[in-house]
Amino acid sequence: MDGVLHTDGLAVAAAPAAGAVGEANAEQVFDLFCDGRSVVGPQWHHVREFLRCPFTADEVAAGVVDAIVDVCSIDELKNMQAKKTGVTDLAVRKETFFRRGVAGEWSNHISSEMASRLDRVVEDVLRGSGFTFGAAVGDSE
Repeated sequence: MDGVLHTDGLAVAAAPAAGAVGEANAEQVFDLFCDGRSVVGPQWHHVREFLRCPFTADEVAAGVVDAIVDVCSIDELKNMQAKKTGVTDLAVRKETFFRRGVAGEWSNHISSEMASRLDRVVEDVLRGSGFTFGAAVGDSE
């Protein structure tokens, strides 16, 4: 979400179809994201589509999942030259996609109310998908 706030905030300014004029603030970008209006399209549709395509036992045994996890790791993505320099089609600097990556960093960018709203949106969108969230670190049982 943090990356979306930073990248979409800049990209929304370049995408009048998103309904914003000028650079959007974090709260405006957050609202657009929760409503499924993002530069990359409705994020929730991408997530649900992905969840409906599980890996086969052969793919798991062949290490496909581990290879994808490795290639998609923050360290790997941060170190790809193509991801570090230049701009996207919407003139967003690519380096804005990579932030500190520290657990809890979100609290420096969104309020606890916004986090609760996002939790509700995600739970609603993923309802019936079979995907569940475990308890977060520090949550009481």
